Amino acid sequence: MTTISGVPIDAETPVTLHVDGGRIVDRTPGGNPDVVIAPGLVDIHSHGGGGHEFGIGDAHAAAASHQRAGTTTIVASLVSAPLDELRSRIATLRHHVATRTIAGIHLEGPFLSPSHRGAQDPAALIMPDLPGMEDLIEHSNGTIRMVTIAPELPGATEVVAALLDNGVVPAFGHTAAPASAMRAAIDAVNQRGIAPVITHLYNGMPPIHHRRPGPAMAAL
Repeated sequence: MTTISGVPIDAETPVTLHVDGGRIVDRTPGGNPDVVIAPGLVDIHSHGGGGHEFGIGDAHAAAASHQRAGTTTIVASLVSAPLDELRSRIATLRHHVATRTIAGIHLEGPFLSPSHRGAQDPAALIMPDLPGMEDLIEHSNGTIRMVTIAPELPGATEVVAALLDNGVVPAFGHTAAPASAMRAAIDAVNQRGIAPVITHLYNGMPPIHHRRPGPAMAAL
């Protein structure tokens, strides 16, 4: 029998869990029977919280605003920006990965389709740049976990391969890719034993058409 004790979110009295064979068999509510124990939420796409933007504002305060609501693991997302600016924002977040305030960094761009940029700054969007991406990965000291890229852009295939070589998950989104290009990109990642992420499916991509199924249907 193993016991695990801690103070729940927004509670004052500790709760002790009694674990046997990997299963919770009992708990000591510490005088608060209304406390609900549930797994923490995991958020892999968040740009900030509590009035703070990751990479610019107070990352600890941003993460804490989510933790108070039950998100125990969060990946900090950065919007498209010039590569030098992304380097600076990554540098501000590396320490917070080391201290486990955040679980890593997600770059949402800048290799995105201008026609499906959403709220991304059009001036910050560029074609996939392999040396630039490799520089950001090296600069991050292994803290970049995921990169959103439009797979139809020239050079995207090489960048996706570099991401996989460095243990970074490719995410496909903000894309004008036809279904064939999306399928090819997904297959290439699957062949490496990795499941790619689709960034906010349906949003930031063409709508489904009966003769042009598009990236959403290919992803599904």
